[in-house]
Amino acid sequence: MRENGRLIAYVLNESGPRLSEYVFHALDIYRQHAEQLVVVVQDNLRLEPLSLQRLETHANSVWHTRRPRSISNVWTTLRKRVGREQLTSYSEVLLVNDNSFVLFDEQMPMPNDPGALDAWTLARPDLAQGRERSQLNWLAVPGRTLEFERFWSVVKSSTTTLDEFREGLLEIGLEVGTVFERPSGNDVYLVRDSLHDLIEQGLPIVPWHALTIDPLAADRWAILPRDTYDLVIAKGYPEELIWQHLLRVLRPRTWYTNLAMHEVIPSCGESANDSELVTAIVMHVYYVDMLDELLGYAANVPGRRRLVITTNTDEKRAELDDMVSADGRFDNYDVRVVTSNRGRDISAFVLDCEDVLRDESIDLVVKLHSKRSVQDPATVSSWFRRHLFDNLLANPAYARNVYALFERESQLGMVFPPTIHMGLPTLGHAWSLNLGPAIELAPRLGITVPFDSTTPLSPYGSMFIARREVLAPLLDAAFTVDEFPDGDEYRDGSLAHTLERLISYIGMSRGFYVKTVQSTELAAKSGVFLECKQTELAQYLPPYAVDQAAALYGNGETWPAVSMLKRIVRLRIAQRSLLLSKMLDRFAHFRRSIRRRIKRS
Repeated sequence: MRENGRLIAYVLNESGPRLSEYVFHALDIYRQHAEQLVVVVQDNLRLEPLSLQRLETHANSVWHTRRPRSISNVWTTLRKRVGREQLTSYSEVLLVNDNSFVLFDEQMPMPNDPGALDAWTLARPDLAQGRERSQLNWLAVPGRTLEFERFWSVVKSSTTTLDEFREGLLEIGLEVGTVFERPSGNDVYLVRDSLHDLIEQGLPIVPWHALTIDPLAADRWAILPRDTYDLVIAKGYPEELIWQHLLRVLRPRTWYTNLAMHEVIPSCGESANDSELVTAIVMHVYYVDMLDELLGYAANVPGRRRLVITTNTDEKRAELDDMVSADGRFDNYDVRVVTSNRGRDISAFVLDCEDVLRDESIDLVVKLHSKRSVQDPATVSSWFRRHLFDNLLANPAYARNVYALFERESQLGMVFPPTIHMGLPTLGHAWSLNLGPAIELAPRLGITVPFDSTTPLSPYGSMFIARREVLAPLLDAAFTVDEFPDGDEYRDGSLAHTLERLISYIGMSRGFYVKTVQSTELAAKSGVFLECKQTELAQYLPPYAVDQAAALYGNGETWPAVSMLKRIVRLRIAQRSLLLSKMLDRFAHFRRSIRRRIKRS
């Protein structure tokens, strides 16, 4: 008879020096079900002092090992630290790790007949490979099994993964069972084929890979990580723990895509006057003739609002003041002249409106400006303005629906229009010359989240709606007028353009996610052009986007230039064949008509 209860070894495989909160949440749950809870830190991982201190308060022991990360190494560490005889005294030794978050709380999952098993996992292994593979790292071994010398022979074989270790146990004749049954039939990929069914059955852990999977791989198999997210939240997992981790470890475009953080907003609903949120509308007006248009959009903002207008001369200030007064829709407003127009709307916002952005009575900040984009053709600049204004504040009902997002979602820090793709070369190129300066500025702004590789998740055109506290690091960075560009210096790589791309990353680093918002009207008009571009490009590439990217990176089955050339040739042959077929049809029709005429004669 076993004298002790359960020993749980929680292995740090995926974590970095600063641990995410989900680790401590998991330890709190495991501790309820363990007589002894130990944390194994592998591969000489150097934890931050605070993370290590917290680990020591959540677990009975924290053991460090310099060995490479492998399941054999964990068992070797347990044998060395606990002793083989002591290990056999436990009713069960459970190995889990940090690649998953923990859903269960009260009841430890067990197989139907644990007495008939030598070990058990949660479910059959995932048969997927590479970026599509997920692993449920959960191996329970009864103390009696640890008495077998053949068990330790598998440990000595230096297996790396749980699935390899499981196969090793089966090869020596041990009975390894599962707690849950994956559905039969076409069940190959865990995340694609059976994860939701397992969660409904009571799966106690969910691999982070279900949410962090490469979006192109998810696209290939029509996997919707957002559905998994909604399911685990419905099961009671703390939403803030998911975001605390995702914001730290993922490039924003990955979680933005996987969790469907784009909202298509209807232009109907509640009245525009029932929001309790207080808004500061900060508006830089260089082109006075655009004020009426700007005021029209600003008037759509629901609830109590304060209007602050900046401009560059005293003459414009007086004219703008008269126009706002005559408009009559804004009781609480002021018009101020900026210290300098260097940096235009960005410097006006950061330097000349600091008092507004630090006003704790303000909940949300709406940033607008008289964007004319004179360097672009009129069609492009007009579309850009429409893309910005109508997707933020199309009408009172639309704006009220946007505000409802902030009221429902406490971790939503900012919304802005999706990346514009018509008329401007943004998709895949939006960092332009700003990535280097952005990396240099990141520490000054407290940015700790990863940068996107090609197109940052940012408010292009620098118009957005944000929680006021999200913007504090912009002010704390203490920029000066001389740091902003002037005249010909106002271009990509300058501070203004760099900050435009970094504002959203500041909020993410403070624990807030962002969303893009789009009106139904503009979604319909913009979406078809995006589909058209994808269709035209895809005909020269492999069928699926994940393979297209691999081919262009040179990682596909064929070098991209060869692959593209083959498709062009096939396309041209098909086009010529179609032309030849039409010519033959016409010739056949001509012959038939001649024959009919001969017969008649």
